[in-house]
Amino acid sequence: MVDIQLDLAAGLPAVEADPGQIQQLVMNLIVNGAEAIGEGNPGEVAIRTETRDLDAEEIRREFPNDQLTPGSYAGIEVRDTGSGMDEATRNKIFRSLLHHQVPGQGLGLAAVSGIVRAQKGAIRVYSSPGQGSSFQVLFRQWRPRQRTAAPAWRPRKPPPAARFCS
Repeated sequence: MVDIQLDLAAGLPAVEADPGQIQQLVMNLIVNGAEAIGEGNPGEVAIRTETRDLDAEEIRREFPNDQLTPGSYAGIEVRDTGSGMDEATRNKIFRSLLHHQVPGQGLGLAAVSGIVRAQKGAIRVYSSPGQGSSFQVLFRQWRPRQRTAAPAWRPRKPPPAARFCS
């Protein structure tokens, strides 16, 4: 009974990331959103992509604990209409909860956090009880390394002629 909504931006910048890990990240966020809605309950999980340019001030204000640098980022947002979370819950969602979860579960959001860190990205979570949750992830635009042109080959000047003194 969960609707999946897509709002995918055209022309996203390429990012340097492992495609399998990005797929796992998105799937974990979708499954987490569907589980927050609950079995048999109607709801929506929306996936949106965007390009976002961040300057130094925005990074200081919005991502103070992340190692982002000013520039262009590809963003993924997964939003659900589930039960939402209070602040205490939000503060511990990225920890592994295997000791009291159903087998096979409990690593989803911990894996998401690990993937974001490994790819040098950033994640923000917005949620409040009864209002659903929004997970926003940013990855730095990939820029190919600039190859510097090799200096043109020039023959060396021969050393000055040796002079022998007698």
